Amino acid sequence: MAFQSEISSIEIISIDSSQRDNIQLRFGAPSGSDVSSETVRLAVDGQPLDSIEVQRSASEDLSVSLVMDISGSMQGAPLAAAKESAVNFVNSLPDSAQISVVSFGNTAQVVQPATGDNQAVISAIQALEAGGETALYDGITTAVGNQSASSRQVVVLLSDGGDTASQGTIASAQSALNGSSSRFYAVALQTDESSSATLSELAGANGEILEASNVQALNGIYSTLATDLSSEFVVNIPVTGADSYNVSLQIPGEGGRTYSWQRDVEVGTEGLSALAEQPQASVEIVADPAFIGAGVTLWVGVGLVLAAVIAAVVAAMSGDDNAPSRAARSFQGGGRSQIDAFNDLRMGATQAVEAALTGAGKKAGLSDKLEAASIKLRVGEFVLISASAAFVGFVLGLAMGGTFRGVLFALVGGFAPRMFIAFKIKRRRKKMGDQLPDLLTLLANALKAGYSLQQAVVATANELEEPLGPELQRVLIESRISGDLVGAMRALVDRAESEDLRWVVDAIDINRAIGGDLVEVLESVGETIRSRITLAAQVSALAAEGKMSAGVLFALPPGLGLVILVVNPAYFQGIWGGSMAYYLSGLELILLGGGAAWLKKMVSGVSL
Repeated sequence: MAFQSEISSIEIISIDSSQRDNIQLRFGAPSGSDVSSETVRLAVDGQPLDSIEVQRSASEDLSVSLVMDISGSMQGAPLAAAKESAVNFVNSLPDSAQISVVSFGNTAQVVQPATGDNQAVISAIQALEAGGETALYDGITTAVGNQSASSRQVVVLLSDGGDTASQGTIASAQSALNGSSSRFYAVALQTDESSSATLSELAGANGEILEASNVQALNGIYSTLATDLSSEFVVNIPVTGADSYNVSLQIPGEGGRTYSWQRDVEVGTEGLSALAEQPQASVEIVADPAFIGAGVTLWVGVGLVLAAVIAAVVAAMSGDDNAPSRAARSFQGGGRSQIDAFNDLRMGATQAVEAALTGAGKKAGLSDKLEAASIKLRVGEFVLISASAAFVGFVLGLAMGGTFRGVLFALVGGFAPRMFIAFKIKRRRKKMGDQLPDLLTLLANALKAGYSLQQAVVATANELEEPLGPELQRVLIESRISGDLVGAMRALVDRAESEDLRWVVDAIDINRAIGGDLVEVLESVGETIRSRITLAAQVSALAAEGKMSAGVLFALPPGLGLVILVVNPAYFQGIWGGSMAYYLSGLELILLGGGAAWLKKMVSGVSL
């Protein structure tokens, strides 16, 4: 069992199956879990119960044994913090609780037998003094042997180290715990002498380890534990009168976890408040399938290491065979900076990605999109950026609550750069279309002044801003190489995908072939395009409200579902338990798709 800082399993307090038509289950829920009649899932013989009532009640029959480590390593601040936390813990327990105090140093002793007098317990705690070795096993055995009779027995151990002085063994301490109905909680104060393996072995399947990284964390752990022990939940399970049933219980927790308990119960017996004959070995945490067993920090570190290894391998396999060796020389002080070494690795990875895309036939299409968006990146660099964004999204989603969010954020991060390209292309082409009237006016004025077409294009390119200005500069360069100005302008039309610009080029080409007044043609085409742009702006303004309404109506159902999934994941737990959920989800998708298509048709019908 790994060290944990919260109670992480269901505590079954009692099972009353004395009535043949009802089983009463009393349980304590893990910290942070969501316990209500709507969220708790109960099943009998594998069949889920549709309607149950979960009630919260005060714990009236509770026996708590506080086992305090007073060895020499606890001297000073550790023991002072432990005393303060233990006193707050005692004051937070129900007034009816029976509390005993056992200390262990060189030996174990009962410093306060079980009593309901909280003041006597507090006085015993405050009188503790540290010194000597650590008789951990004897302390546990003594605590179990001196508990008062109750339906709910709990042993709370505080220790900062392993055993060094017990007369008994770890086997005897385990036997004492397993032979009782006690629930065991070990508060582990982390020091250089801590022994996580020992405490894990003692806890076994019927205990918990609550990690305190420093003395300041003790009070919060004891406070959480007191809250959980001070209340319990009761649920009545209707049965049909058979001799035995398999009962299972599931409770949603934080971060997508689901806590689960299962046991065979015979009916017609007396109340089973002591569960020693069948310990809670069946209690388990059914967590999000991957990565839950370790901390997020660990997996972030593993991911970064893997990313570094992959980058090195990609660089080694790239077309630049000297990149890895140059990087190695740089990091070894070979006269080049680490920035140069990083650039070598980046270029090697870029070349490897581009080689893979060329083999798949996808490099040219992505290169055209980057060019149309005026993004000055190589194809390989863009792919690496997209992969990095997906990885960062996965790590963030994993840190925020599980693998599902990690995958969701990874998809968003991976597709976000492509969406940015599409946005840039659309905005650039729109701006290019808005510049067309100015282009035609400048060309016509230059031709009136006696310039040739080539000279008019040069003058216009110098006057216009981005994007048409740089594009015309490119047209001039291509025309000087090929000797065909109209052909270079048609290449611009293909990049811009503008029908208006195509009309302009067609007009110039026709005029070059048959002659005529090109100035008049350009002015006429320019006026037509200007009027068309004005009309399109008016229609767009009138249709803006409809477009916004369509977007909101389409995004509302999935957007609201996503918000609920992030804010309250437990809301959706159990929703896929029956076939009706799938039918309704399919119907929702059909209606949503049909509505979106209808709204798009209505809006596009009045758009230009």
